[in-house]
Amino acid sequence: MCLWKGIITLSFLHHEQESSLSLYLSIAAVTIVAVTTIIIIIIIIIIIMIRLHQSRYTTLALSPRSRVIISLMQCIA
Repeated sequence: MCLWKGIITLSFLHHEQESSLSLYLSIAAVTIVAVTTIIIIIIIIIIIMIRLHQSRYTTLALSPRSRVIISLMQCIA
């Protein structure tokens, strides 16, 4: 939030020297970076949740020998 305020404030301070197009481009760039960061974080959280979910059920349902084979396969992959 602080980053947004800083960039918008700087853009308005230099508004006399810059065109309104560059103001919109800087706001668009900040928006794209923020949205991309949020999407990447959500994808990482989903991947972690899927892996935890899979490991919980595979280790509970399988024999010790099967667990060793699966853990070796996961290390290779």
